[in-house]
Amino acid sequence: MQVFYSKSDQVADAAGSKNHLKLLYTLVFALWGVTGNQLTAGPARIPDSTPNQIIAPASQKGAFTLSPCPSTPADQNFTGYTNNTYPATITLACMLYSTSGGTGVVGVEDAVAGGISDGPVFSGNALVMTFSGGISPTYADFKSTSNTINFKMASLDVEFFGHSNGNCAEIYNIIGYDNGLVVATVNSFNVKASGTYGTGNSAIVYNRNAYNASGNNTGSLTFGALWANVDEVRFVIADAAPYNNLWVAVDNLNFEPAIVLPVTLSNFTVSNANGKALLKWQTLSEQGIENFMVQNSMDGVNWHDLAMIPAAGNSNSKKDYSYMQSNPQKGTNYYRLLKTDFSGNTNYSDTRILKVEDNTRSFSLLSTSAHECQLQINEPVTLSIFNANGMLVKKTKFAPGVQWLDLNNYAKGLYFIRSKDLTEKIIVR
Repeated sequence: MQVFYSKSDQVADAAGSKNHLKLLYTLVFALWGVTGNQLTAGPARIPDSTPNQIIAPASQKGAFTLSPCPSTPADQNFTGYTNNTYPATITLACMLYSTSGGTGVVGVEDAVAGGISDGPVFSGNALVMTFSGGISPTYADFKSTSNTINFKMASLDVEFFGHSNGNCAEIYNIIGYDNGLVVATVNSFNVKASGTYGTGNSAIVYNRNAYNASGNNTGSLTFGALWANVDEVRFVIADAAPYNNLWVAVDNLNFEPAIVLPVTLSNFTVSNANGKALLKWQTLSEQGIENFMVQNSMDGVNWHDLAMIPAAGNSNSKKDYSYMQSNPQKGTNYYRLLKTDFSGNTNYSDTRILKVEDNTRSFSLLSTSAHECQLQINEPVTLSIFNANGMLVKKTKFAPGVQWLDLNNYAKGLYFIRSKDLTEKIIVR
């Protein structure tokens, strides 16, 4: 298994560099056992008595943790910081770095000794997050130490071990959160290929660097407009086992002030109106707001657009808005508003939940005579008629409303009328 670029061989000849190499291999082998040239799942982390460490230059220790966190996290290139004991999490400059909820290991090392590329993108120290697969989902993430501190994720440099360095993931989903809610998602990000991943304002541009002599994948990510107001960024493995081990290094994180749309939203509610979902919201003021996109989800993660509602644009008085979803799906429905201004900046409202019960029968039997059967059809349905021996006699579609089933051509006896959720019996005399 080769984890260094060719330049690392030159470094190994320098005084003291063998200790760095020993440290790296100790770390890698502690995370994954070696079988031939492949990495196999091993212990999840190196034992450490301080699972959540705050690190700072020696000159700042003691005073560092007392400084209040800024409204926007400071850009980070990890210069002057080192923690090669690899604890479960690291807190640095009001940002928390971890893997899979603190079950892996995280460290800050110099580029060559830490197994990181010494190519054009990376220089000096970088932060490494590693974890052997087994917990789902497996991810590396960084987030503000307080969910009241949001930021615009502008860009960062990143490196991944891949299949050639063992069974490490090469496909990721990149997710942005605000207070635990998903606000931006890019699926099927391939660390081996440059390109634009995702669509619209959630898209991320990946410029992969070709300086990867040992099979590492290094490059820069630039984030779209939907990443303008987040407090957490997560790299979630999308590769299947055995390629579900994690090795991610980040450097040169560029945080910019969060963009919050100039709109004061109040009284956002969702209610059940005779089986329909009624959304109402009110703005107390608007400055340059173009529209509201009503979005719906059945799991709180995967969202789709329902309708675009034009906004007032500019207003200093109360404005009332509403939207009616005629046929919400049965179960738990999640709703939110995507606010967009005239410059293309976007932001989400809080999420509202509506539970829709499935109490409607597809049809009901109203009456039966010698010649016909009267039915109340509650939704478009296909009815199947079976005789007493279970043989299908007829299948027919009905639209909602009062409908009639002709029985003149049926032999006398017992019959069953079935839909997807209901069976009724009739007797033809």
